[in-house]
Amino acid sequence: MVGWNWRIAAQFHGKGRFVLFDTYGWKSFLADGILAPAGASSSFYLPGTQLMEHPLLTIHLLSEYREPTWGQGRRVDQWMLRPGEREKQENHFWDACVGCAVAASVTGLKFNATGEPPSLPESGPKIDLQALLAKKRAEFEARRTQGVW
Repeated sequence: MVGWNWRIAAQFHGKGRFVLFDTYGWKSFLADGILAPAGASSSFYLPGTQLMEHPLLTIHLLSEYREPTWGQGRRVDQWMLRPGEREKQENHFWDACVGCAVAASVTGLKFNATGEPPSLPESGPKIDLQALLAKKRAEFEARRTQGVW
């Protein structure tokens, strides 16, 4: 299976299947969602009105910075820990948020990376729910009276 910046690899040395993903691409996607204005289709929301209402999460979300580079004919953001004492820097929640976004994509959630409104699926024939319910009740009654369950 292949998705946006991820793929599920075939069985590898008896360890089962696992998801391979582009960490830099997903970190950039999530960072753009955090920085997006409220109400944008690609924005990432946290409860509350300010990021500092979540001090530990904020520390982790700000633990890395991106450096734009070019590789294989495209722009790539390379993510690095902020300078300083590296052993004291924590980024586990940042990595966990990225992993959750990848897992959501793998399980079928369609992110809108372009910021454009999602296209609506073509609607099928209209269903009369009252008629459908009446039909199901009639089928149930017929089976009940015939003793067929």
